[in-house]
Amino acid sequence: MRFHKKTHRRGIAALLCAAMFIIQFSFWPMGADCVYAVTRLKLSTAKSLAVANSDKIESLDIQIDAKKAARTSAVRSLRERERTMGTFSWSPLLNFKFPTKPYEAEAFEFQFKPIQLDYNITTLEHKMDDQKLTEYESVSNTYIDIISSTAEITFLEERIRTLSQMVLKNRARVVSGLATEEQVEQQQKSLDGLKKDLAKEKKKLLKAKKKMGKLVGFSVTSGYTFDEEFISTNMDENTVESLQAYAVDHDQTVFEARQEMELADMALEINYNLMARKYGGKIKMISGYVDPLWISVPSKNLMTLFLKKSMSPGPEAGRLYSLNFPKNGLKVSLTVCVIFRMILMSFILRL
Repeated sequence: MRFHKKTHRRGIAALLCAAMFIIQFSFWPMGADCVYAVTRLKLSTAKSLAVANSDKIESLDIQIDAKKAARTSAVRSLRERERTMGTFSWSPLLNFKFPTKPYEAEAFEFQFKPIQLDYNITTLEHKMDDQKLTEYESVSNTYIDIISSTAEITFLEERIRTLSQMVLKNRARVVSGLATEEQVEQQQKSLDGLKKDLAKEKKKLLKAKKKMGKLVGFSVTSGYTFDEEFISTNMDENTVESLQAYAVDHDQTVFEARQEMELADMALEINYNLMARKYGGKIKMISGYVDPLWISVPSKNLMTLFLKKSMSPGPEAGRLYSLNFPKNGLKVSLTVCVIFRMILMSFILRL
């Protein structure tokens, strides 16, 4: 399975590369004086190649496969244990084994363990999606850097061309007295500055192209063009709030925190139901203690509100917001289960 998925992703990357090369050479005349065609690397293609080439995504893919295999094995083992405990068996030596009921801890494990394993897999799958978005972000930012540097180089080259012509003309005018040496020197100084800026911008472009090459898996320093595929729009306050809500809903840290809380809430419910099944109506004696515990487990809406209040403007350019909240606030769900068990132990000791 691992080899298959890895081969599949690498195969997609190879097909995309092959398609670009086929397009590049299929319709270009061949001959001694021919000039090689330039391939256009679209942003959407670069994103697909980056995902297919990502070692982190491959690692997460392997982890998900391992978790799924472990989940299948663990659930099968739990079901077999549960079946064995509820089955009558005997041996020829008249060694009888009668059906037994699981202890509370075992009954809890039978119900909770599969749910916990499913949550672990879901968390990894969300982390995979989050990593894909990270790859998309990195490719998009690098693509923008390439477009920006290319445009800046074109602008600088045009200015250098124009200023060079002016310097040549003014040098000739110095002889006839229509220009001064000071004017020519000033223009030459500006020209030298533009040439330095051009050299810096070319280095910046080369660096961005090398970074893009690492992301997509092959060199794009020459033979490739990049299209300006961006949409211009005005962002009002409502748009920013929508982006903020989207960021909260899809952030990996927030997702893991919610998963933790939902899992703890599920554990609390399973524990309570097991005790209610064992002690019947007597469980109502501690209902007044248990109900507030459920209330203390933050719901999704409360968690979202909490995070929105904890959001602060990010220091990095290009980032709208950064999360800033205490990790201790996320441990409340685990504390809830501990408190519940303490209440149960106190209740059982009084029976």
